[in-house]
Amino acid sequence: MKKFQTNSASTSFNILADEAAVIHFDTSNYYSLNAMGTFIWNLMIDKSQSLDDLAQIISVDYNQDIEIIESHLEPFISNLLEAGLILSQPTNLSIEKVEMDRAIKSTTKEYEQPDMVHFGNLETLILSGE
Repeated sequence: MKKFQTNSASTSFNILADEAAVIHFDTSNYYSLNAMGTFIWNLMIDKSQSLDDLAQIISVDYNQDIEIIESHLEPFISNLLEAGLILSQPTNLSIEKVEMDRAIKSTTKEYEQPDMVHFGNLETLILSGE
C-alpha cells in the first residue's frame, strides 16, 4: 500500500475561497484545485494518507458512497503525482484504521469530483505581461 503526502519541498500553495492555487518550483507550473481537491490536499499536508484513508474520510465528511469517491480519487491522485505536487511513499505497515473522531453525522457538505487544472508555466505568464 502506498501513502501520499504533499511535496512541500517543491511546492507552495495558497487557498482562496475553498480553492487552492499550487505552484511547483522546479517546473514553474501552476495549478488550481477545486474545493474537493483542496480538501484532499489539506489532508495530505501534515500526514501521509493512503487512498483508503482518503476515501474513508471523504465518505464520512461528505456522506458519499465510497465506490464513487474511489473512482474519482484514483485519477486525481495520479494527476497530482504526475505533476510532482505530491509524493508517493511505500509502506509495509498494515492498513491503519482512519481515526473516525469525526463522529458519524449528517452533513450539509456537498460532494464534488476532485479536479486539478494546469494553467501553464508561471515564467511564461510573467514574461507575457498578462
